Amino acid sequence: CVVPCVAKAIGTMNVNDGKWNEKRYLELTEMIEVPEWRQEAEVIGKYCRDQVNTHCSAGFPLFQCALKHSKMLQNIAKNYMIQKQADIEAMNNTNLEYENDDN
Repeated sequence: CVVPCVAKAIGTMNVNDGKWNEKRYLELTEMIEVPEWRQEAEVIGKYCRDQVNTHCSAGFPLFQCALKHSKMLQNIAKNYMIQKQADIEAMNNTNLEYENDDN
């Protein structure tokens, strides 16, 4: 529910009915000063309209759609997964070294 909670706080989701406020989203998009970020927000606004889901249930479909259409979000997710994989491998290597010390 992180996305809907933030959306309610900034006015892009109606607190009472849980519907997206596209007008407010467009207003905020226009305020973004970094052109690349504004472009990403415009892409998400164009492709990720949801008239069905509300409140918390609207968050995951929005995230899925944004991940599908936003190159920036795709890169962030990819880099996160690469880092997590490296963390897991480092933990596994540490565990293996620890287990081998017992012999």
